[in-house]
Amino acid sequence: MPYEEAQEYIKNNIPDCKERIENLLVIYNYDISTTRKRNKYFGIVMWKIIKHIDYALQSGVPVENDDMFNWAVGNLAF
Repeated sequence: MPYEEAQEYIKNNIPDCKERIENLLVIYNYDISTTRKRNKYFGIVMWKIIKHIDYALQSGVPVENDDMFNWAVGNLAF
């Protein structure tokens, strides 16, 4: 399964990942007026973060304070 290591990392090390992503949707003014739109944008942002975390885990990128989530968000293009 692609990104399995990243998904396992998130599950074990970032328990509040869902809340953090929901906060990002609000901060970056995504249109979450309906459940369908909210789920769409949530999925897009979630997979972008998973891809960045997977890249960091595979390449051994040093992450400041071991906060992989904030590192991934900092490298996203919103």
